[in-house]
Amino acid sequence: MKLPIAGVIPGMIVCGLLLLTGCRQSPGQALIDDARRQQHVESFDKVWTTINEQHWDKNLNGADWPAARDALRPKVAAAKTDAEARATMMELIGRLKQSHFGIIPAESYARLDGLPKRGETESAAAGFSGMHMRVVDGDALVTQVESGSAAESAGIRAGWIVLRADKFDVDDVLKRVRTAYGKSNLLPVYEHMTVQSLIDGDLGQRVNLTLIDGSGKKTKKEIVLAAPQGKPAKFGNLPTFYIRTDVKEVSPKIGYIAFNAFFDPPTVSTAFKQAVERFQTADGFIIDLRGNPGGIGFMANGMAGYLVDKPGLKLGTMTMRSGEIMFVVNPQPTVFNGPVAVLIDEGSMSTSEIMAGGLKDIGRARIFGTQTPGAALPSRIEKLPNGDGFQYAFANYVSAKGDVLEGKGVTPDETIQPQRATLLAGEDAVINAAVAWIHSQKQR
Repeated sequence: MKLPIAGVIPGMIVCGLLLLTGCRQSPGQALIDDARRQQHVESFDKVWTTINEQHWDKNLNGADWPAARDALRPKVAAAKTDAEARATMMELIGRLKQSHFGIIPAESYARLDGLPKRGETESAAAGFSGMHMRVVDGDALVTQVESGSAAESAGIRAGWIVLRADKFDVDDVLKRVRTAYGKSNLLPVYEHMTVQSLIDGDLGQRVNLTLIDGSGKKTKKEIVLAAPQGKPAKFGNLPTFYIRTDVKEVSPKIGYIAFNAFFDPPTVSTAFKQAVERFQTADGFIIDLRGNPGGIGFMANGMAGYLVDKPGLKLGTMTMRSGEIMFVVNPQPTVFNGPVAVLIDEGSMSTSEIMAGGLKDIGRARIFGTQTPGAALPSRIEKLPNGDGFQYAFANYVSAKGDVLEGKGVTPDETIQPQRATLLAGEDAVINAAVAWIHSQKQR
């Protein structure tokens, strides 16, 4: 199975599942036989060969690839458990020091494909708390609670802090993540995905939480995970993703759109078009990409076309071994010409970075929020002989001004962290800053 992904959604699902695996269980500890070990060796060879042949940089980011194979292949051949073999393959991949490369354990890969997990007759459906989490100043802060969700029914509100989820102490779990990924530019992503994974799980699962409420007191809440809200969407053989869009007026004559992924163009692109048409004469337009992990890269081209009236502009360039692809802005019949604000954070990745960085580079938007992680590499997922999934990047992305986003990300024009006091008051500090800027543009 080969799945072209012009974005990072599968990659972030991978990150979340791998971290959840580390927090909740220790798979692959049973001793393996020679036949299983040979599957791992064949998988190692496929990983090495695929990267050697498909990586856009023939120098493989400075990694001595033949030496890596010579050093690590014997370790896979001698592995006593699945976990040891996977760890060695991850060690190989780690020598690239780039995002969008990873191994998805077969158990998680089966879950991603909607197949039964080993030892079960049916796969469990995904369950969602309705809480959106960020790690701010070391705390697992609830930044949003969806209307009608399990969390709202339990009385949880934005601005609360999660201390414990079932048997997992959040501080202890985050310490483990920082120990493992403290030197990675993706650390904020791993932190975010980890705390989110602690409160989400299977449909109908009960999760017992210890939190600090709005008055500063500890409180306990039990939530029963419900089906994710939004429209289910499929892309190739990837797992079902639930698309949500939110279009509204956040202040008089200031339009706003948020969408949680660049998937399902009929839904997302249509919502974007209708939002532009609705707010075409507004004083300003806000595009909220916070927590949006990406998706289909070229959707950004069409959306950007609703914001510019000059032909020939591009958001950036994707470079592969076989050549280059330009992210050219596609002109649209309806154009919003007023001030545009784009909101980002550490959860804004891949296509979100392409769109935010591109609009910033061509001078069409002001950026608010926090630095994106620089996870902007297009990637694919293939199935390995051992049943695991293998994600690998096959291209590099450079912004319109020639900046490499990988490992750097998009820097906001105004850096603004979520603020607990503001959230408790029912406000959003990042949206407030964008609104204030738009008002300032009108006064000029």
